[in-house]
Amino acid sequence: MSRYLRKRADEIYEGSKSVESLLNEIIDDTIKKIFGKETTGVIYNYLKKEFSLELQDILRKPEAFSTGLKKLIGAKAMALEKAIVENLYSKLQLEREEKRDFTFSDHIKFILSHVPRCKLAAEEVT
Repeated sequence: MSRYLRKRADEIYEGSKSVESLLNEIIDDTIKKIFGKETTGVIYNYLKKEFSLELQDILRKPEAFSTGLKKLIGAKAMALEKAIVENLYSKLQLEREEKRDFTFSDHIKFILSHVPRCKLAAEEVT
């Protein structure tokens, strides 16, 4: 585990933010950087309406997130998922698990299993 991640986990643990909130923030920031604030809102509204999925649910239901994105933006969904995964690994300073058949869901499970003080267990991810 990196010094940065250990420090951030300690800061979060001592503060009011959870590790899950940090991960959700990274996901949200990535989507906003790619699509802008307004379009991100449209994406979240679609996911909520069609899949009962909100930002805080993405870590628990990454497959539903992937499905929703693919239905909404088609092949561009894979590029967005890749950007989210890259930002999560980068900002958490985790070594990326490079497996050709790894899905977005597989990466989320891997990340959750390597983040200290994360209350959301990788086994809970669907």
